Amino acid sequence: MEKESQKKISDLENDMHFLREKKRADADFYSRQKQAESNKLLLTKEFLELKKYEAISSNNKVYFGNSIPGMFFDSGQPAIGRDKVSEAATAAQLLHPSELDKVTIDSSKDS
Repeated sequence: MEKESQKKISDLENDMHFLREKKRADADFYSRQKQAESNKLLLTKEFLELKKYEAISSNNKVYFGNSIPGMFFDSGQPAIGRDKVSEAATAAQLLHPSELDKVTIDSSKDS
């Protein structure tokens, strides 16, 4: 009689443990499923564009050249003309450091 009652108690404990673990697994599955659905809703063109600009802004490199405006903004048109800053950057890139003090940028081209 005592062995039967011990067996029943053991069976009940095993069932309780199984049900407890099943509830945990179901809750974990549900939360992961909801997280996946919310991630799918976040995956929009605007969100991807935001992430693109966040990645660009975290970049600490400095670029020189004529196509810098077209590099970051995907407008579909090539960059037209160069402003004073890009002219100075190009000059600084091409000239020897001893010649930089001789460089002047003609501001009459801005019309």
